[in-house]
Amino acid sequence: MARRHYRQLVALMIGLSVFSIAAEFLGRSLLPEAIRVADDQVQSATVGSMSTLLQFATGSTYLAYVIASLLALGGLFFFKRWAIVVNAVLVLLSPLAWYFMAYNVASWPAGFLAEWSQLGLGALLTVAWFTPLRSEFK
Repeated sequence: MARRHYRQLVALMIGLSVFSIAAEFLGRSLLPEAIRVADDQVQSATVGSMSTLLQFATGSTYLAYVIASLLALGGLFFFKRWAIVVNAVLVLLSPLAWYFMAYNVASWPAGFLAEWSQLGLGALLTVAWFTPLRSEFK
């Protein structure tokens, strides 16, 4: 795979990730009203039982994870060796988010984009680790 094609795939993944994040927050209007109301009640009860410090820590951790993910994708775009490792670590850490969130109610576009983002990232990491393109990463 040529560097140009790999960069095109990374750029596509960065765009897909940004759209996935936007769909997560903007796609709630696509949920049925009953599900949205029930989710709001559960979220209010959950957040209401958390201390302000824990709420801040959870939000900050999520924001840091999103920023680190986008920066690591940028590192792949510029063929930085550290970006391969950082992306792999972030993929391995992502299931921990479900421990803190317990569940996630998302519209179908948000879920669709998130799944394709993860599949694409897996493909990018596979190419970066296991093909001759690995020698391009400095």
